[in-house]
Amino acid sequence: MQMKFLNIGPLELVFIVLIAIIILGPAETLKSIRTVGQWIYKFVRSPYWQTVLDAQKEIRDLPTKIVRESGLDESLAEIKKETSGLTSDLKTDLSKAREAMKVDEINSAAAQGTQENNEISADIGNLTETGSIASENQIETIDEE
Repeated sequence: MQMKFLNIGPLELVFIVLIAIIILGPAETLKSIRTVGQWIYKFVRSPYWQTVLDAQKEIRDLPTKIVRESGLDESLAEIKKETSGLTSDLKTDLSKAREAMKVDEINSAAAQGTQENNEISADIGNLTETGSIASENQIETIDEE
């Protein structure tokens, strides 16, 4: 956070002092800075400065005061409570939906595995039948010889 006084930052202040030294010279610059410092001191201690500070505080607190007086803070609290309830309901529903999707995926994978298992069993059965038919043919061939 930069220090600012009368909306003048540190680099701007250095620039102003350098210009003053160049224009007025070193001796005259010291007298001028001392005079400006005394004016600023008197202004900060004056009732005008206190009025500026009070107005600044009122302006800063104005949004909070308006919200409090209009009862919006209670409405905002109620809205936050409702939205947090809805958010938790949505999270619960979302987690249930994710679990259901996982169960569906597991059931689908199991069905696919069962189907593949049946196909493999059928292939084994076909191979077994083909092998026994081949064995019978070989036995018949051997008998005929």
